Amino acid sequence: MTHNSNKREIETLVEEQNKRFQVICSSKNDAIITSDETKKILFWNKGAEYIFGYTSEEAIGQPMTLIIPKELHQRHNEGIDRMNHGMEPRVLGKVLELQAIRKGGEEFPIELTLGSWDNNGKRYYCGIIRDITEKKKAELIILDEKKKSEELLLNILPKQVADELKSSGKAITKIYENVTIIFTDGDAYFAACGVPEKNENHASQCIEAGKQMLKYLEERNTKNEIQWKMRVGIHSGAVVAGVVGKMKYAYDLFGDTVNTASRMEANG
Repeated sequence: MTHNSNKREIETLVEEQNKRFQVICSSKNDAIITSDETKKILFWNKGAEYIFGYTSEEAIGQPMTLIIPKELHQRHNEGIDRMNHGMEPRVLGKVLELQAIRKGGEEFPIELTLGSWDNNGKRYYCGIIRDITEKKKAELIILDEKKKSEELLLNILPKQVADELKSSGKAITKIYENVTIIFTDGDAYFAACGVPEKNENHASQCIEAGKQMLKYLEERNTKNEIQWKMRVGIHSGAVVAGVVGKMKYAYDLFGDTVNTASRMEANG
């Protein structure tokens, strides 16, 4: 009774495994291809027909290089030769991203999982291949959108702060002891030098920036009827800097240094 029970369990297990194998072999998502030491194709499932465009009658008996771009033929053949001589490469069992070629000559990206086994003194190889063309397209779209997002972020935040925000999800408020603030004309322009990156020439650079603005207006006023004037306020000292807002980010500076520069501009 126990013997018959064990036998039925084994038969059921084998039957389930066969069904799984049949499902995998008939799947269009994955190509399953086997070859032997001669590098010729022995098995070609429906997925391989769908992905590569060759029927099993066209593919079986052909060299594996049928679906490998020409520039990779030598690399493939050398790899199989090494494995035929008992050298187990690290690629076995790992998912590899490679290029393959369809019947019409189109190259496309694939994921390959390679396995091997020995039987009656011969070595056999099996590759499970998935077409990742759409996956790669999606990745490119995501990278492009990520690049656009980063560019937008850098429009409102210094790179150092933006990197901190991306890596940790938050930006810590910091005190900077030696910074120069410049205000022009009723808060129309507000800038700082020496934050978040240190700059030994922060004061002189802000002064030079103010002088250049005034010089531009002087030159402009000689050529235009509408005359513009501008006040400039500059002050150096400590500031508190950080990102404000939850839904909309802004990098802002606070403290007496900022207030003093603003009042100097207002009363200039």
